[in-house]
Amino acid sequence: MKKGFVLAILVSILWMSSVAFAGNILWDTSHYTPGGLDNYLLFGEGTGGILDEISTAGHNVDRGTSNFLGTDLSAYDAIVVTGLTSETSDYTAAEVTKITDFVSAGGGLLIVSENYETASNSRIQPIATEFNATLGYITLDPSTTVLQYKTSHPILNGVSELDFDSAGVISLTPPSTELVWVVGDGWDMALVAAAEFGSGHVVMFGDTDLLTDNLSDNWQLTLNTLEYITTPVEAPEPATVILLGLGGICLIRRKK
Repeated sequence: MKKGFVLAILVSILWMSSVAFAGNILWDTSHYTPGGLDNYLLFGEGTGGILDEISTAGHNVDRGTSNFLGTDLSAYDAIVVTGLTSETSDYTAAEVTKITDFVSAGGGLLIVSENYETASNSRIQPIATEFNATLGYITLDPSTTVLQYKTSHPILNGVSELDFDSAGVISLTPPSTELVWVVGDGWDMALVAAAEFGSGHVVMFGDTDLLTDNLSDNWQLTLNTLEYITTPVEAPEPATVILLGLGGICLIRRKK
């Protein structure tokens, strides 16, 4: 009986360690007027869009309200901010502080910018500045650039090729580091970058196509990223928590 009980627990532990846990994600649209092509590309549920893939992966996405400062962020594991969904106004100092406090406490953040000519980059630049990143530093021509990939990082699992179009590279200094960078035209700057900030994870994309275009490994990168940013820095695996708990139970039983 005892052996069977222990075996059942071990099987449960192994199963839990292989499960990707769902995250609650706020895709902030408080600086956005819905409608047009951008709305279709990013929020085209039922059209085979990225939100369908995110939902299938088990994550919940909330577009929020027009009042970001009034939003209770404790209900979320991560925030997504994009230039294309921040076209009406800049993020204020108070909003930036709210985001950085959220990340520092263990929340995740994905920042998606565009090429140099895209004015909406300036709307989200105040957020990126907190992580020592300059968005849309220069526009890339895919035909004259070669991507280089960091050999090991959670968001690059299963990613060997990305498809981009007129992306905007990101200029970085620590704590942000490049994960995918571009070599060509005399430039060596990031297309995908990441940072640890307090207890939270931050990821930055230099092209919205990584979200909207189901080409190459774009969506694999996006899904990996969402799983990564919804997990706090150095959070123990569920199986590890259970094993620690079992160890405590065994210790108590032994003392008895």
